Amino acid sequence: MKYTSIRLSIGSSLIICLTIGALMTSCSQKKEKQQEVTQQTTTPEPTQEPVQAPVQEIKPQTGAITNPMADSLSRQTLTNQGGIRTPPKAEPFRPKEPEVIVPYKPKICDINLKLIASPQKGMQIYYVTGLVPGEFKCWVDMENASIKLCNGTPCLLYFVDTPNPKVTSTPPHFLDAATLSKYGVGRFDYNGKNWEMKGANMWGRKDKGYGYYNTDNAGGG
Repeated sequence: MKYTSIRLSIGSSLIICLTIGALMTSCSQKKEKQQEVTQQTTTPEPTQEPVQAPVQEIKPQTGAITNPMADSLSRQTLTNQGGIRTPPKAEPFRPKEPEVIVPYKPKICDINLKLIASPQKGMQIYYVTGLVPGEFKCWVDMENASIKLCNGTPCLLYFVDTPNPKVTSTPPHFLDAATLSKYGVGRFDYNGKNWEMKGANMWGRKDKGYGYYNTDNAGGG
């Protein structure tokens, strides 16, 4: 009986030892597998450096006719592809052309007529402004204005350059001699057929330009 129990005890011990050894072997294998998996996941893949394409130098063909504009555009294209921008060429300085100022030319004549009195039928006295006695055009403007005033009817028009002349009741002028010699401008006479314009020189006014005379009568009156 004692021998049998010893054998049982030894057998149990062997079984326990074998079991422990198997467990340790299994654990060791599991740890090795875990290490292999960890190494596979943590090992970085080798990187490949980018391969730069060789820059090709463009040379014009010998004997070929080159276009300067096309060559310039080609250089600009290659420069832009390389990331380098060439500054634009500065335009040559051109001085600003001086501004031409046209001097103001005042109007020579600006005839304006204002009726002062009408002593009798067909006769009128006007105050005139804007007349330059030495300018022929001014007298022509006076003639044209007088023709419109007469409107095809016989008339006698007196012109003075004072707004308040001394008007009288004495014909034929209805203006005193002193007024005519100092402020008289001229007289327009239309008989229904021909007209004539005379300056105030006929009344004794000595200022320049008042000796004017004109008529539409080819025979001279």
